[in-house]
Amino acid sequence: MAQAGDLGRFKGSFDVPEGPVNVEVNTEETSAMQYMIEYSISPQQRDVAQARFLETGGLPPAGATMLGRWHRLSGLSGYVLCESDDAVAIGKWMQAWTDVLTFEVVPIGDDAQFTEVIGG
Repeated sequence: MAQAGDLGRFKGSFDVPEGPVNVEVNTEETSAMQYMIEYSISPQQRDVAQARFLETGGLPPAGATMLGRWHRLSGLSGYVLCESDDAVAIGKWMQAWTDVLTFEVVPIGDDAQFTEVIGG
């Protein structure tokens, strides 16, 4: 039975380094809040939404920065990671699409922020 931290059984299928792994974490302070946005398209609005995306690129307005976007390859939903210190900019971005998409906008934080939240 494998023990916690026993990655040897994965050798051959994955590149697993020997010893501890050093991971760099960006700890720069910023006033911008990050948001994970999940979008959904109804099948009835798919063609309209996809045509608008091809025409506009779905880019954010001034005041919001898109850090990444991933689409389910079925074409009916996906995720956007963005940051902004202006919630109105995020709202305006979503408002431009609410006739064809629905959104769930969730503020997210990194390990340091979560540690602060839980009192660490």
